[in-house]
Amino acid sequence: MPFYLPPLRAMCVFALLCLLAACKKNDHWPPKPEDCGCDAKNFIAITGDDRVLYSNRGYRFDKTYKANGSVDKFYMNIWGPASPYDYIAYFKTSGNWAYLIDSTSQDTVFRVELNSRKQPLRSFLKDPLGFVGPWQYYTYNSKGQLVKTEKGIYGPYSVKYDAYGNVLAYTLDRDTSFSLTFTYDYNTPIKGGSYFINDDDIAVREVMILQLLGLLPGSPHHKMLTAKGLAYYPGFDRTFVNQQINEEGYVTYYETTLWPGGNDLLRCTTNWHCNGKQPPQKY
Repeated sequence: MPFYLPPLRAMCVFALLCLLAACKKNDHWPPKPEDCGCDAKNFIAITGDDRVLYSNRGYRFDKTYKANGSVDKFYMNIWGPASPYDYIAYFKTSGNWAYLIDSTSQDTVFRVELNSRKQPLRSFLKDPLGFVGPWQYYTYNSKGQLVKTEKGIYGPYSVKYDAYGNVLAYTLDRDTSFSLTFTYDYNTPIKGGSYFINDDDIAVREVMILQLLGLLPGSPHHKMLTAKGLAYYPGFDRTFVNQQINEEGYVTYYETTLWPGGNDLLRCTTNWHCNGKQPPQKY
């Protein structure tokens, strides 16, 4: 069963300067969601016949928050629709390290080392399917954008951006035919969106978890139109239609196909957590 997660996004220099001007001052870089704008609290996917995907909870991920707005408890389905494999974990930090601690076993299921700018240097994942490590490493450019990930036998993946800081592609360096590409509506800027994407063809699971935890920037700056790419099993190309964007600029709803060539549209809802004013939610 392929693995789904909304894709990683990063920011260009102009967007970063605007972001800094709008956010409260802190020593975390990139700014955490609780310091600037809203964070994707949960993602719910429902089929055309009103069945919910992703275990009995009905959502791909869900978070609870501490009084200061940072993530406290984190749920994520690990391995695709209706999978029994998932995490319910507490998010902890200590010095230049961050952790996910399983709420039942108390095992450390994810650990991250951060650099002096609080960006991930490397991460190590242990998931319920038994996959363990190895360490994955992260490289950034002078703008603070993630430009390369490298893990074990997969080798390095490169990240390409447009002028606005939207990710255009993830590409396996040793075989560029393995790539995941994106298109955007440049007439529709957004503040946040969580898109249903198949990324089974590239080693970015840890990247997506880092994005969800607020340790890496996680939203595009424009409405996403398509996500296309090769996958080991099966191939998924998605078009995102009937998108709803609230007055704060956050995508709250859209529809997309669930399986390749399928006619049934999957209905996807993102609820957002904000400090201060709460944007309207769609249930």
